[in-house]
Amino acid sequence: MEEIARLLKLTPRRVQQLAEEGVIPKSARGKYKITEAVQGYIGYLQTKVQAPQGESKNALNEARVRKTVAEAEIAEMEAAKMRGDLVDADEMREALGVVVSEIRANLLRNVPTRIASRAKSERKESAIKAIAKDEISLSLRRLSETDPNDLVGVS
Repeated sequence: MEEIARLLKLTPRRVQQLAEEGVIPKSARGKYKITEAVQGYIGYLQTKVQAPQGESKNALNEARVRKTVAEAEIAEMEAAKMRGDLVDADEMREALGVVVSEIRANLLRNVPTRIASRAKSERKESAIKAIAKDEISLSLRRLSETDPNDLVGVS
């Protein structure tokens, strides 16, 4: 056993453990055949080396698959953007900001002015409410007919 341990650069205890695991075959009590012991240990090391390589190959293949899927998704997004089916989030936020500003300006500036000029001669609250409702409806209808690209400057 001492000779096998020195040859394999292991402790005698480790040689015993490997023998108990069936890696190094015993021939008699505490006796080992050098050739079988070396071959058993080499086979053991080969399986230990090959398993992580197989795992790393799987991990590499999985990484390649993820990369290919990501590249395909990016290509699909680029194609959708070119078709106009996909817009940039920053551009959309900017466009919505312009639209909201336009609505706000129209409702706060233009609608009250038009209501005031039409309601000058009215005395009844119901008539003034009807005028306000008409003006708000007109403002919203005009807004719905407006091309958003005209507001944002996108073509």
